[in-house]
Amino acid sequence: MDITVINRLASFGYVAKAEDMWAIRFLVDKVESTIKANINQSSVPRELFAIHVDMVCGEFLLGKKTNGDLDGFEIDINAAGLKRQTQGDTTNEFAVASVSSSEERLDAVIDLLLNGGKDSLTRFRRLAW
Repeated sequence: MDITVINRLASFGYVAKAEDMWAIRFLVDKVESTIKANINQSSVPRELFAIHVDMVCGEFLLGKKTNGDLDGFEIDINAAGLKRQTQGDTTNEFAVASVSSSEERLDAVIDLLLNGGKDSLTRFRRLAW
C-alpha cells in the first residue's frame, strides 16, 4: 500500500521524502480504521483499495498544507488526470477554469481525494447489532 500511495502522490507532483514514510504508514492505518468503522467490517474490501489510497493521499496533503510544509508546491491538475472521474455510475467533473489560484486547486484536489469515493462505501456497509 505504501508504494501505491507514494506513486499516487507523485502523480500530483509531490515527491515523498524519507521523513514522510512514518506519516504515510500512520495514515494508511488511520484511513483503514475509518473505512472499517464506516462499513462495519473487519477488513477493507479489495474493491475499496483505490478509495483507500486516495483518502490517504488527501489526508497526507491536508496535513502537509496545514503544517505549512507545502510552500511552493503547485499541483498540476492536468497531469494528475482530474478532468473527469468516473466510478460506477457516478461521474465527478473537475472544472479547471473555475479554479483560479494554486491554493484553490490544491484545496479542490484534497477535497476530491478525501470525499470523492465516500459514496462507494455505502455499498459495503453492514448493519451493526
